[in-house]
Amino acid sequence: NRSMQPEKRTAYCECGYDKTMAGLSDEEKPFARFYLLEQVGVDVQSRNLISEPNMQAMVKASEAIGKAAARCK
Repeated sequence: NRSMQPEKRTAYCECGYDKTMAGLSDEEKPFARFYLLEQVGVDVQSRNLISEPNMQAMVKASEAIGKAAARCK
């Protein structure tokens, strides 16, 4: 996605974020934020977005990101 024009990349990222978060519970959203911010190079470890591991929430967040990416092309 780095090869996209800046305007298109911004629209793609906004779409991906919005679509990812739309279907997640409050418990799952921090995991999605963690993954999305990590993908763009943010130091997520220092932000303490996740207080403790939750495998179900991690899987749901990952699936939501994958579905959003497919819908936002």
